[in-house]
Amino acid sequence: MIQTLITPQQTIALAFSDGGYLAADAISLHDIAAAEARYVTPVLGESLRDALLDGQYEALLEEYVAPAVAFSVRTMLQRALNVSTGQAGLVVADCEAASAASAAAADALQRSLVERRRSAVRRLSEHLRAHADEYPEYNVARDAVQRCSLYGDIIQIH
Repeated sequence: MIQTLITPQQTIALAFSDGGYLAADAISLHDIAAAEARYVTPVLGESLRDALLDGQYEALLEEYVAPAVAFSVRTMLQRALNVSTGQAGLVVADCEAASAASAAAADALQRSLVERRRSAVRRLSEHLRAHADEYPEYNVARDAVQRCSLYGDIIQIH
């Protein structure tokens, strides 16, 4: 069984609370595990992630880790949620009550979600750095956010 730091229901409550309905089964544990591996574990490190999975540091999980994971999941899934696939291939929903968003609107939403994810992950990293003595499993030298910065297409390694 896959162990994740948050559930699909928590993901929806934290990152999909902007008015639309999304069924919990739209997000799998594999989606959450992939987002954790890509965006959050490089900040936490394996040891701290394991401690969180073991039930330690509940306040850290609730206040900092869960939002970072949830926004990471949404960033990864949003483009796929904008469309669906079926026998006709890739389709966009069309109904009388609503119409599909333009490509520009979808891109603007994606950029906004990326910024929310970056902010949540950076907030987690900054909290861990400022309170490293409270989390002996945390290693600031291995925190990906503390080791590099992105400036457009320039990557600076610290």
